Amino acid sequence: MIKFELVGEKIDIEDLQYVLNESEWSIKKEDSKYYLCTKTLNATSEKKEIVSKTKHFLDLLNGAASIVYKDHQTVGLGSLIILDDNGKRPVSYTHLTLPTIYSV
Repeated sequence: MIKFELVGEKIDIEDLQYVLNESEWSIKKEDSKYYLCTKTLNATSEKKEIVSKTKHFLDLLNGAASIVYKDHQTVGLGSLIILDDNGKRPVSYTHLTLPTIYSV
């Protein structure tokens, strides 16, 4: 699964939830953060392509919300999170130093 943190006011993110009528995309709340989630984009795709397609979809969603709600403010994308089939973040050792790897 691929999910992006949504950046914006709670009321505007909830507007998006209302106008979202799509089974392949969803907005989920975890703790105090909201995420735009999808399983349709392949996690092995280029990150640039994932970001581009998600921004395009969010632009359409913001447009629909602004038609329904005249005071809707644009919601943006935050961090990209890619999860494996078990809902866990894959471990990447590329950012660790050798002493850190040996202690893992």
